[in-house]
Amino acid sequence: MEQEVLERIELLLQSLVKMQAALLERDAFDSGGERVAYEMTGSATTTQICKAAHISATTLSNMWTRLERMGLLKREGNRYKRLA
Repeated sequence: MEQEVLERIELLLQSLVKMQAALLERDAFDSGGERVAYEMTGSATTTQICKAAHISATTLSNMWTRLERMGLLKREGNRYKRLA
């Protein structure tokens, strides 16, 4: 019984986190290029992201910092990883 309650709580928390992340993502991007950059984060190099998103490395770095503060990215060493 206790295990079932814990599993239900975990599922509800996962749902809440996904809903909150979706709301944050909706309002997080200043341009389509930033959305492309976010979607590529964690799977491409900085150079590849900048070229595909048509943004500068400075813009990308600033975006990553902002998204980390919002809780959408996590820094792992010199790289960022998407959480949502």
